[in-house]
Amino acid sequence: MKTYVAILRGINVSGKNKIKMDAFKSSLSVLGFEQLQTYIQSGNVVFRYQEKSPEELEELISKKIQEDFGFDVPVLVLNATQLGNIVSNNPYVGDENKEAQFLHVTFFERTSCKCER
Repeated sequence: MKTYVAILRGINVSGKNKIKMDAFKSSLSVLGFEQLQTYIQSGNVVFRYQEKSPEELEELISKKIQEDFGFDVPVLVLNATQLGNIVSNNPYVGDENKEAQFLHVTFFERTSCKCER
């Protein structure tokens, strides 16, 4: 089992694409995802699952959302290694003039992502 994070775009924003996190977790648990932890109502979820490529998991989650909730949303999945690379490549670590703890990271859809795999 590996640890992944799924980031859903446009969930529970301005009353659109509503998914209650308990329902989302139940939906993913049917697929065999384990140790599901969601973050507020954002659609972001950390989980454990058998080793698969992030792209395969994105497709699996996207299809399940369509099936269970009736709409399409972009899904980005990152594994623990990818997230670790993002954190370790923070250009402001050690820079006393920057507040590194307030750094924000933006993810784009998979087609434009140039993440190390």
